[in-house]
Amino acid sequence: MDLFVSNTQSEPMLKKIAFALTILIVVLAITMKIGIRKFHNHWFKEKPNYLTVQFDSKPFPFVWGEIGDDPYGLMKVPVKVKGSPYKFYMQFDTGAPFTVILENPIKSLEVEQFIEDETAFAKDFEFMIGENMVSASQMKIFPNYGNEITPNDTIRSYKLGTIGADFLDNKITVIDFKNQLITLYDERPEWMNTLPEFESFNFKGRRFMLPANLAGKKRDLFYDSGSSAFGLITHKSQYKKLTDKKDEEFIYDANSWGDKLPIRHKAASEKIEIGGAELDLKRVAYMDKYAWAQRLIAPFSKIGGWLGNLPFVESVLILDTKEAQFLVTESQTAS
Repeated sequence: MDLFVSNTQSEPMLKKIAFALTILIVVLAITMKIGIRKFHNHWFKEKPNYLTVQFDSKPFPFVWGEIGDDPYGLMKVPVKVKGSPYKFYMQFDTGAPFTVILENPIKSLEVEQFIEDETAFAKDFEFMIGENMVSASQMKIFPNYGNEITPNDTIRSYKLGTIGADFLDNKITVIDFKNQLITLYDERPEWMNTLPEFESFNFKGRRFMLPANLAGKKRDLFYDSGSSAFGLITHKSQYKKLTDKKDEEFIYDANSWGDKLPIRHKAASEKIEIGGAELDLKRVAYMDKYAWAQRLIAPFSKIGGWLGNLPFVESVLILDTKEAQFLVTESQTAS
């Protein structure tokens, strides 16, 4: 009899708890939806371009920079600054919507600056990439970053900054990874007429969202050449599906503008269909930070993963930002 009374009394309490949980889930869902919408509005927002590039469609080289034992850690493009005897390079980073320079190496250069909203900018700064003259009416200076130039040291190559997606805006860019060459075109050259049909991609906010087929599902992958060492960065649950439990897992601390991001990665045997080609994914990773929330956010996000350079190292990637179309082809075709 006492047990029956206890159960009867507990029913209203259980209903209250269920109602409270339902309200909490609804509030969390709404908050998440609003937060992701704000992220998308900021991430894909149209951005001004302050760069002017004078180019003659001659290829310029890049070299692979090692990070630890990884030979494909980053893409380094040699750069010359007029009137300076020092050697410079910039990281080629399609994940950055703007080209930026670093404060410490430009201390020894004559760079006109101005301050806007407590942020320092270089004014009318010029540099050469191969035979291409790049002029920036304004360029953000990343504070307290990079190495200061050692006087009379003309042997060492200093990192000057990062070449962003604004450098590729309104152009046809051919990245020949195998031969380590990059070429800019104002119009598609005749040899491209013999290639297969190009595929469309989204370039809103100067973000390269490339459609791909991975593990039987279509995804829009954010092509970020700054995450060069990885084939794909995804969320933890997808990472487990694309890798073998028996394979060795490595932990790597990525450096994102001074912030350390612990990344776990493994070799992957999965193929990826992208730009009309089938490529080896080679390596899959996920960020250890907030891994518990990544699976919850993934269905609401327009970003199906971060795509690095690793799948392309034997191929040519053509990015036509005028038409928002792209193609992956064999290296000898473009040479």
